[in-house]
Amino acid sequence: MIRVHDALANLLLVLPKNIFPFLVQDFAQIVDELGPKRGASLSARFEKTLHDLRRSIRSGLQVLNVKIFDYTSEVVPQGGGIHEITKYLLKYILSLLDNGRSLKIILVGDEQDGMVEMETLQDAVATLISHLEIMLEKESHRYQDAGLKQMFMLNNVNFVLHQVEGSEIKYLLGEDWVLKHRNQLKDHISSFINISWESVMYCFHVKTNKISIFSSLPTLQIFNLEFEKTYWTQKTWKVENPLLRSNMRKSVSEKLVQAYSTYLENHKNKAPKLMKYTPEDLEELLSDLFEG
Repeated sequence: MIRVHDALANLLLVLPKNIFPFLVQDFAQIVDELGPKRGASLSARFEKTLHDLRRSIRSGLQVLNVKIFDYTSEVVPQGGGIHEITKYLLKYILSLLDNGRSLKIILVGDEQDGMVEMETLQDAVATLISHLEIMLEKESHRYQDAGLKQMFMLNNVNFVLHQVEGSEIKYLLGEDWVLKHRNQLKDHISSFINISWESVMYCFHVKTNKISIFSSLPTLQIFNLEFEKTYWTQKTWKVENPLLRSNMRKSVSEKLVQAYSTYLENHKNKAPKLMKYTPEDLEELLSDLFEG
């Protein structure tokens, strides 16, 4: 078994991305079997193997953090979807936690090297996710459409949050982290609606220069043009989580349909002549958004 871990320690120096999937679940049993009670020579060799594993894991985490932080994809996800690195890293972290019992034994101070005690599993996970968030923010700026940028961010933040809340990662990061990212998700949703549907909502404001190109047209004609342009654009955007997709549709519908209904109510005499959509029509159309 020591030979296996000797080979593993050397392999990890070359392939740091494979650190955690290769660790055995019953590493604690190996410690019991190969500890000091089994002989000084065997114990010394085992300590060296632990040292090599520790060194490899430290190196691997450093390499991975740098690669995530500096990562730039050739093409950003179409429609503001979930980034491939987001999916990969969360799988990686879950694999790490599957081997958490073994890692807790390995991730200890290395007095032989006189180094500072290695970061805890909690620190390692927090740092990886923090670097992922920085990378996602940088990637989001590659979208020319400000609304699509927010779509990308809310998709990825929601994916990370969902993975954290549904696993042991939640207990590592704590309730404060979860609450912070729930609020962050709400902010991205709010920003998305305000930015993406701004031109449509401004149709119901008398004093505005947001849509001056149509300033000579009646309000409902302007609304129809702006609504259709925004609607057909966002039909190609995708919210991947079904629950989030439903909530997004509801949020857009409540804001838009209410403003539209209020306008129709306040302009009963003129509105029917130019009205292309009923409030119910809008609700039905908006229920098809974000399918990609």
